[in-house]
Amino acid sequence: MEVLNEFDALLCRDDLKDMAAQCWKSHVVYDDGREIVRLLTAEVEPGKWAVGYDLYFADGRSAHRVPNLAWGWGGSERVVMLWMTGYCLSWGKFFSSEAREALSKEQRKWRELSLFEL
Repeated sequence: MEVLNEFDALLCRDDLKDMAAQCWKSHVVYDDGREIVRLLTAEVEPGKWAVGYDLYFADGRSAHRVPNLAWGWGGSERVVMLWMTGYCLSWGKFFSSEAREALSKEQRKWRELSLFEL
């Protein structure tokens, strides 16, 4: 059963465009040599952050998506990382328990506000 993404409401879905980023940051969340969870973030337009992924599953399958505004956008990198970790965890059955734990740890990291974000 699919779990709902608790951060789904954080993404804005107005003005959806198929506008992909030309360059992005890579966040390696988990890598054991067989299974890799790499999340990608980019500020596609000023103030519009998008997220993507490079996923390599232990069974040999893979999935890739460059950061793109077609999914929606967030006003900060933090917002899109929270959404993406929630999205991956909502499909947790496809990841190993170790990868799910790494995703949860990454999500906790992005949940915490720094003093500069208050």
